[in-house]
Amino acid sequence: MVNTLVPSKAGTLQPGKPLPPTSQIAIALTALAAHRGGEWEKKALATVVDRLSTEPFDDVMAVLREIADRPRGERETAIPSTGAILLAIASRRHPLSHLRAIVAKLARIFGATADEELFGLYEERVGHRIDADMDAAYLALTSDPTLRKMPTPAQFLQACGIPRVYRDGSRPE
Repeated sequence: MVNTLVPSKAGTLQPGKPLPPTSQIAIALTALAAHRGGEWEKKALATVVDRLSTEPFDDVMAVLREIADRPRGERETAIPSTGAILLAIASRRHPLSHLRAIVAKLARIFGATADEELFGLYEERVGHRIDADMDAAYLALTSDPTLRKMPTPAQFLQACGIPRVYRDGSRPE
């Protein structure tokens, strides 16, 4: 929680009233832009603050801190789109948040767009795996020098050490 600073009778600054959530979100967005080498236009900032203020405050602040602290990717814009921020907020409490985080990291590495369609593909195919399998797959995929583009869910499953399964449930011999 961010408080205002007010002068005391002794001439020092003391914490005052807490700032409203919208002001805290605006401060966090401004800090995010500064950390990543960007700048907000006033109207754009106001619009994004209005939209983010409808989401759970703690999740918004956590996501904005994570984005601000993460180095910018090679082709990544300084200020992510409102949709990308909202997707990260929705993914935070998602039952498959660990898988979503890994898919988002892979997408950043390979220059792909992490959207609901991409998450859905992975959740459908890989969502039943335990977090340790997903972590192992992430390490295997990021250390594979032959992989040049975003891995498919099948490649992800293979990196988890799972044999291919056909649509009818049978496995290759």
